[in-house]
Amino acid sequence: MSKIKSLDKVGYVSRKPVFVTDLNYNTYLVHDTMAFNPNSKTAPDTAFKWASGYGQKFFTPTSIEIDNKPFNIKIIGLEVRSQGGRAYKVIDDKNRRFDLREDQVFEIIRLCGIDKGGEVKIPVVWGILGSQVRLILVGGKLYNEMMGL
Repeated sequence: MSKIKSLDKVGYVSRKPVFVTDLNYNTYLVHDTMAFNPNSKTAPDTAFKWASGYGQKFFTPTSIEIDNKPFNIKIIGLEVRSQGGRAYKVIDDKNRRFDLREDQVFEIIRLCGIDKGGEVKIPVVWGILGSQVRLILVGGKLYNEMMGL
C-alpha cells in the first residue's frame, strides 16, 4: 500500500452548478468539485479538463486554493459506476460535492456513525494516497498514518 501524505493547501476546481436530490428528497444546488494538489505539475491541468467537460467548452471553471483544515461533510447519495465501483457523494457547507471512498465510509461507521440526514459527526481533511487526493476521516487509520500518530 502507498504511503499517505498530507497537504498544507488544496486546490478546488468546480463544474457548473446542478440540482440534485438526496436520499431524503431534499434538493440542493451543488458544484461537483475536484480537489487537487496545487503543487503538482499535472494535477491542476487535469482538474480543469475534468471540470470543463474535457474540452466541450460549455463551462469555464475557476479554481481556488485553501488551507487543508478539517471540515464537516454530509453524505447525500451513492453513485454506481462501471465495473461495480461506487462513489459516495458528500457535500461541504458551501454545497461543493465530492466523492468519498468506501474505505472512509467504513471508517465513519466504525468511529462515529452517521447522523440522521447524512451528517458525519467527525470532520475530514484531504490526503494524497498514491496519486489520488482523497477525503480522510480525522482520527481514522489513514489520518493517523498521515500524521505520524
